[in-house]
Amino acid sequence: MIVETTNKNELYNTCFIGSARRRIDVSRIPSDSDLVTVALAIGYGWEMLAACLSINRTTVERIKLDYSNRTIDQIFKVLQVWKQNMGFRATFEELFKTMRECETVSVEWETLQTKLGFCFGIITVFTTLLYIR
Repeated sequence: MIVETTNKNELYNTCFIGSARRRIDVSRIPSDSDLVTVALAIGYGWEMLAACLSINRTTVERIKLDYSNRTIDQIFKVLQVWKQNMGFRATFEELFKTMRECETVSVEWETLQTKLGFCFGIITVFTTLLYIR
């Protein structure tokens, strides 16, 4: 899989998977299924990610109580709260940007690319371009 462009304005266009073309769209809003995939790729530092996503400490503490001993569920719920708070602005673009900027969180980026169906390198290229603008 190859990224066809590194121009941020064209990132929503096309990439190649083998000989097939595939449309990529980081401007779309993640589904709950997508958020589960993201939650599974987040490790150490997820509480700091919640802060980076502008989720207040009280909400995080409530989530930790409601889903005690179930870290993946806690992370998923944080992502759902973020999505609800952001409304139509809750895109992969915004989420990945925040995840990259929140340096204390560990993320399995390659797993996200594979499981979410983005082209190889698209998340890295995309988030690198976010720092350029």
